[in-house]
Amino acid sequence: MNLSHTSKFKLPVLVLLACLLYISMILPRVYMTGGNPKPIVPRKIQSTENKPGETSLDCGEICSYEVKVEEKRKYYPYIRKTVKCGSIMKRMALNPATPAVPPQKIPAELYDAFTQNGELPNKNYWYINDKKSISRVNREKYFSKEAIEQLIKNDKAGKIIGTYDVQEPKKSITAYKNEISNNRGVVIGSQSPWLEALALSAGAKHMTTLEYNNNPFLHPNITKIHPYDMAKIYANGSFQEFDFALSYSSIEHSGLGRYGDPLNPYGDLEAVAQVWCMLKPGGLFILGLPETHNETSYLQFNALRSYGHSRLKHLTANFEVIDRFIGYKRFYQGIWVLRKSQ
Repeated sequence: MNLSHTSKFKLPVLVLLACLLYISMILPRVYMTGGNPKPIVPRKIQSTENKPGETSLDCGEICSYEVKVEEKRKYYPYIRKTVKCGSIMKRMALNPATPAVPPQKIPAELYDAFTQNGELPNKNYWYINDKKSISRVNREKYFSKEAIEQLIKNDKAGKIIGTYDVQEPKKSITAYKNEISNNRGVVIGSQSPWLEALALSAGAKHMTTLEYNNNPFLHPNITKIHPYDMAKIYANGSFQEFDFALSYSSIEHSGLGRYGDPLNPYGDLEAVAQVWCMLKPGGLFILGLPETHNETSYLQFNALRSYGHSRLKHLTANFEVIDRFIGYKRFYQGIWVLRKSQ
């Protein structure tokens, strides 16, 4: 065999294979916007060498179960904590160690923190790996202006919109419509813009969606932003406080690793503290999450947390509870209406 003759064909074949590999890597990161391809630019997040749940910025009293100020209230005790907003908001841009596959068990060194020293016991084992499914949603799903306008139209026609087939979000937004109409709001965690549509239907001026996934919401009155970018905006002094915030079935998953996110025992507490930092004084926060309707709270690692008074008082530190809407479907998914206090 003439080896020199064979080698003439090796280089073109290798080049062709390299091109095909490059194309296969790029295509999943392109979505269609109005018929024009637009690449999703990966975030250059500051990396760390820390263990899961650790970053180089201290989150202070938010990541502590010690209670310094506790006052009796109608629903459960009110806790006041010192919030270092500069540090808490910067933590949005950090990237602690992330497991390649969502873990099935709580790491031993994080067990006490995850279970709130026994007040948030881990029970009813429930493991979910949504890391791959969320990646598929990111590259395939988007919502056009027409689709979002249809959600708004359906809401005005009295139809239940959203993925949960529940009425509590609509009821709570309607009850506080005067604080939503003509105001700016932020949605925490949103794979589809049904909460945004409810707010716009109630007269909101503009909605910002704070979310890690990149599937776009193509509506002139909705801006979708990655937490990394929000941290930059907050740090450079151009941030404008929001009048109200909405979140439904999102906070309870924070820090559990289910979606490929970094393990963080205080992920839910940090997320709510960040909302506190983004709201104007007296701003409204309508928060929907699973609840137990009693003192006890529990964790179902890695699926979710269910909230009783023992966890709620830490979760809503520095917020006054002004109302609640009890939910009986989807794991007792209820709604707390909170107001930012100083």
